[in-house]
Amino acid sequence: MNKVYYINIDESEELGMFSVSLVDFPAVETSFLCFNEEKPKQLFFAKPEEHIITGIALRADLPIYRVNPKTGEEYYVVFNKETIKKMIARYSKQGMMNNVDLQHSGELVSGVYMVESFIINDERGIRPKEFSDIEDGSWVVSYYVEDEALWE
Repeated sequence: MNKVYYINIDESEELGMFSVSLVDFPAVETSFLCFNEEKPKQLFFAKPEEHIITGIALRADLPIYRVNPKTGEEYYVVFNKETIKKMIARYSKQGMMNNVDLQHSGELVSGVYMVESFIINDERGIRPKEFSDIEDGSWVVSYYVEDEALWE
């Protein structure tokens, strides 16, 4: 059995999240929803001409498989909903909501802007039907992609 590490954020630490990454194969095992002319049936309250993508940025309580590139050790990391709340608060406080990169490259792209951010919260009734099977406490984001080449 592989080790499981539960991520926790200490307020005194400098570590945290620095960008949201748009990826082909998300670790959260949930694809983003894209709203454009070619996918009019995938609605999440968007007009077809809007270049908006919506997806899970952090998925609560989902073991995410990882391999240490130096040692080859296989393990899982888990973000619980309390940690996700702390991470979002710090990310927002530091003004990083428009920090976006591609494929976890660390190189920020321009022309992408956050237009929506919320935590799935059953107690408050915040659960879009598109995410009916996603864990309570998961973070959902929507970004407007202004750059046409990036959108393509």
